Amino acid sequence: MQHEENWKDLKDKISGVSEKYGAKVLKVKDTGNLLFIELLLDGIYSEIDVNYKNYYTGPVMRQYENLDGTFFDILTLPPEALILEKINAYNGRRYLTDLYDMKILLDNADLSKIKSELKEFKIHMKPPKEKGPEEDRLKGLVYEGPIPSFKTLADYIKGRIE
Repeated sequence: MQHEENWKDLKDKISGVSEKYGAKVLKVKDTGNLLFIELLLDGIYSEIDVNYKNYYTGPVMRQYENLDGTFFDILTLPPEALILEKINAYNGRRYLTDLYDMKILLDNADLSKIKSELKEFKIHMKPPKEKGPEEDRLKGLVYEGPIPSFKTLADYIKGRIE
């Protein structure tokens, strides 16, 4: 019971602080594993995802690049854990953005650590449910070059999985 109260408290605090700074809270969803909050501030859309399911216990330090080209260190899950998160997300909602994220993560991960999960994903990968707002989101992620199609991303991902 204490666990549920802690997450409800966190959800309320994030929403409250966001509104205090003028952000409009568009959506708050708690799936039991994930706390998802959509915000809008000065015309800028943002998402906060908090996953309170533990896949790995130790974070790793990675460099994060700002749009201006500067870097700073952040603590994050290892790339292998993030790939497992993306597999789970894609299987549940089938968004093209999840496959694009996986493409990037596959180049930075030790795939031998999650070999069986990757093989299972490769066998059962389905196309996205529908075209829509996720394609527009993907356009915001790709800085240069064409927006990859499902086929392009699926072929790349399948090619990286032994």
